[in-house]
Order: sequence, then structure tokens, then C-alpha cells
Amino acid sequence: MTHSRKARNMGSGESSQPTASSERHPELKLKKDKKCSPLAFRSMSLRWAVRVDQWEPSIDQWNQALSILDREERERISRFHFFDDAKRSLLGRLLIRRLLHHQLNIPQKDISLKRTKKGKPFLANRTACPDERLRNTDFNVTHHGNWVALSAESMFTVGCDVITIQTPGTGSVESFFYHMKSNFSKEEWAYISSSDCGERGKLTRFMRLWTLKESYVKATGTGLSVEPNRVCFQLGPDSDADRKCYISTSNPVSKPERKLLRDFLKRGNNIAALSGGGGGEGGPLYFF
Repeated sequence: MTHSRKARNMGSGESSQPTASSERHPELKLKKDKKCSPLAFRSMSLRWAVRVDQWEPSIDQWNQALSILDREERERISRFHFFDDAKRSLLGRLLIRRLLHHQLNIPQKDISLKRTKKGKPFLANRTACPDERLRNTDFNVTHHGNWVALSAESMFTVGCDVITIQTPGTGSVESFFYHMKSNFSKEEWAYISSSDCGERGKLTRFMRLWTLKESYVKATGTGLSVEPNRVCFQLGPDSDADRKCYISTSNPVSKPERKLLRDFLKRGNNIAALSGGGGGEGGPLYFF
């Protein structure tokens, strides 16, 4: 798969422990310099990704990881019927706590997480963060297949989504597209169904657009109240990171929703990620 010039290959390492990769603003590296002015640390932009299949915890390690969470978090994880689902959820919660403890310098005992009405986790006691400029840090976690990813921004709301490029279910790509076409605008579908990119290319383009739509919904917290074909993305060539976002004129939205969308699109704070592997292979991860 070709990817954007701004993409970062988040390939896995050799260790049997989970490995995390991050992308930060350069100014954060100045934090250890005692002569540096505090004004240098106004913002934070962070991306982490962990390979799920590289973590095979023992019972003691699993219980130790669970002990870091609060009771509500542990109960949510215990409801999963399959271990891999529970592991993805646990890794997501650990990434959030790592963010709050190591990046926002909040002691583990002071971390208090709650959820919005739409289910998005947030830091309940923001004053526990010693740096006032980081207290409004927003974060979002997503997982699919062999990847768990976290995005965080201190200056604006963020949403992220990750998906493995493979045909969902047991049907054909043609059948899958038939059932999903209504979620896209005419322009988006023309981009997806271009005859010169082959079946794999069409599926990749579909996933690129779908992850962007999902990341928007997660960032704004609008949930299923916004139909996917209302929020449209116009992408350039697959090798180009440049993209434009717009409101579909054939699917009008309310004034409050329109303002929310415009504010969101001005910032470009949607983070999508694609895994190049299929069939459970994992593959490298690309952010765009």
C-alpha cells in the first residue's frame, strides 16, 4: 500500500512485550533543559500504537496490569467473552494511564477517569495535572485486529480510528461495497470505485475514508446521530497526505451541527490509521 508523505511506519519490533511508538512536537524534547522557558511547552501532540499479538502476559502480569485500573474499568474488561477482546481493551486503558501519568505528570493514585454520554473516556479531575496548559488534553483510543492506538492533543479535540485492510466477513468485496455504498457521497464513491486501482486499491481507499469518518464521530462525540454520508472527505492521490473535508450538500445538517463540523474541519484534528496486513497478520501501521 502506498501511503502519505506524512505517514509514519509503526512497524513492530522483536520483543515479546508490547512496544509503543510515538510522534510528538519537537518542543517537547526541550523539557529536560532547565534553561528552557516554560512557554516552550504550550502544546502536546502524541500518537502511540501497540501490537496486541506481541504481548502474551502470564496470569501474574495480567493481574498486575488489571490492578492499575479502577473497579469500573476492571468490570468492563471482565465482561468480554474472548481473551483477545479483553486484551485490546486492557491495553487501551493502560495507554491512557501511561499518557496521564508520564506525559501529564499525574500520580497514578490521582487519576480519575469518567465517560461522556457517548462513552468517550476523559480525565475527570483535570486539576491533578500540574501544568495548566495540558489540563484540557483530549485523547482517544481505538483498536482493531492486532493494533491498539492512542491519539492525544492538548489544544483541541481529537478522534482516531484504526482498521486492517481486509474484506469484512466472508463475502466478496463487491457484496461488501453494495451494502456500504450509501454511507458515502457520490464524489467519495467515485474515488473508491476508480477502475484503475484494482480490488485491493479500492478496498484501501474505502478504508481510508471510513477511518476518517469514524475519527470525526469519535472526536465530536456525535455518535450515530450523524449519518456517515454527511461528513465527506476529498482525498488526493494515495501517495499524497493532502485532503479536504466538506459537508455534503445532498445531506443537509442542522446549524449547530454545521458549526461543529466546520470548527472541526478547520483544525484537521482527525487521525486515521491503516494496517497494511490482512488475515490477522497485523502488518505495519500508517497514520495519515
